[in-house]
Amino acid sequence: MVDELMPKVTFLPVNKTVEAEEGQSLLDVAMDNDIRLEHNCGGNCACSTCHVIVKDGMEKLSRKTEEEQDELEEAEGLAPTSRLGCQSKIYGDIIVEIPPYRSSLLNEDVTKIEALIKEKEKALNLSRSNPASQPSQTEGKTE
Repeated sequence: MVDELMPKVTFLPVNKTVEAEEGQSLLDVAMDNDIRLEHNCGGNCACSTCHVIVKDGMEKLSRKTEEEQDELEEAEGLAPTSRLGCQSKIYGDIIVEIPPYRSSLLNEDVTKIEALIKEKEKALNLSRSNPASQPSQTEGKTE
């Protein structure tokens, strides 16, 4: 159920809309919702890999700092509404685009493959943690 009071963030080109805590960074929202947004510096405003382009709701983000602007100057595909995901705090509904050079792996097939891998990993972890579901070491042995 979608909470009407929580800000919503739509990530393009994956067309995924998710809820965010007010004051949460775009990068954290993306990471919490399995949306790939690069962040080589770990979200410390020391690179420009989490660059996004705000399509709607720029006024609902925290103000851009001088430090963020300096890092943005290194970003590929810079636009007037470019922001760093790690520095942009959310205070309302917004729409952002992950630029194409950052989203080449975000096509529908890769997203489906990643979801399948996660399902398999969970199933494998569950079977490892539940010895009753494991075949007995004596099964199949003849004496």
